[in-house]
Amino acid sequence: LLFDPRPALALVEAGRDTDQLWHQLWGDIYHQGDVGTASYAAVPILAGIVAGQPNHRRVRDCFEMAAMIECSRPAGPPVPEWLQEPYARAWETLLQSALGLLAVQSESDLVGTALAVVAAQKGLPALASLSLMTEDERAHVLGAL
Repeated sequence: LLFDPRPALALVEAGRDTDQLWHQLWGDIYHQGDVGTASYAAVPILAGIVAGQPNHRRVRDCFEMAAMIECSRPAGPPVPEWLQEPYARAWETLLQSALGLLAVQSESDLVGTALAVVAAQKGLPALASLSLMTEDERAHVLGAL
């Protein structure tokens, strides 16, 4: 059964989503680290949400989802040919959105997810993963070294 993320993401974009819908969307798009065509198709929509509404309540979540999809992409199937160009453009949009937010934001979780987008777009999945942790989690990991 194929999953189409567009209806759920349209509700997110309109601000009519619920936490339950968002968790269901996570499960359908990024189930235990598995990604596929639906995951890749979600990325241009996520990029559109953050570019079009930089103060949207789900910007942090959109950044996080996109970064996790990109970091999982090497272990998943290839991006389908028909989606390669929109996917690449979406990552340029996500990068510009993240850099713009980093210039003006100081909220820890939002900064972390924006940094994760930058790291994922630059092909640095370990840095992206660290960026998605809370400050306490990073301090714990770094203290254990």
